[in-house]
Amino acid sequence: MDDRARDPAGGPPLSVLSPAMRAISGLLVAISRGSLPALAVASVTVLGGAAPLALLVQAIAALSLLPGIAAALLVRAGRVSLEASARSLVVETGGGIREIPFSSIASVEAWRLPLPRPGLTLGLGPQSDRIRIASADLVSLLGVLARADVRGARRAATSPAVVHAAVRRAHAARWLGGALAKFGLFPLLPAAILFRAHQHITWGGSFGQARLAGWSFWLSSLATEIASVAIALLLYASVLRALAEVACFAAASVAPPRAAAVRHLTETAVLLAYYAGVPAFLAVVFLA
Repeated sequence: MDDRARDPAGGPPLSVLSPAMRAISGLLVAISRGSLPALAVASVTVLGGAAPLALLVQAIAALSLLPGIAAALLVRAGRVSLEASARSLVVETGGGIREIPFSSIASVEAWRLPLPRPGLTLGLGPQSDRIRIASADLVSLLGVLARADVRGARRAATSPAVVHAAVRRAHAARWLGGALAKFGLFPLLPAAILFRAHQHITWGGSFGQARLAGWSFWLSSLATEIASVAIALLLYASVLRALAEVACFAAASVAPPRAAAVRHLTETAVLLAYYAGVPAFLAVVFLA
């Protein structure tokens, strides 16, 4: 075998999913990703931005975290090793090895919706004989199929879902876009400002609660403030992310050659809205 469809040096894994596995995991991913911006909107419009911290944590765990984990486990259960020889694809699973000659692949269709991941359906002649392959990036696999002149491979490579996924992977989040910076470190700044203001207003000084009620209460209040701010920023970031992905998917659909430029501009706008927007909001609140 001389050509690998999956990069062994860090390429995204491939999974083969049955129709049922794809439907269930796709629904779970949709719930997981859609619940955060929905909670953000609901907490502002319905609860006036005063949703209890415990309620938000429980809702995020039940509607986002657990469905996301369940979907990931289903996709992982279908993980395969896929290689390409000069004449065929070789799919290796825990249950054995299947060789698929390129000549037997009658069609290649990209999934319209990238759920649970971007994916392809390989038609192998009979209508019922199909292989559904999901991966975060299908460019290398489609390149193999295109070089073998498999019908539909080149068209699938230009489909919105495939282009969107490839461009997103090429513009993977840098340090400022990572979870540690966004939800671990950055929340400390607004939390410190809000906590200090609350301490001065309620207890007469930065350590007023510690002097009057004890350090355990002061530390508990600080931890609660940090957690509340981190959750609020998580919900805010989810709205920004949803808007960004809609814009980028639209660009991949309407103008694929410009998808990379739109992604770059969108990611820059998201970072500015997050890291500059939050301090600007606090400035307006305290200086108004």
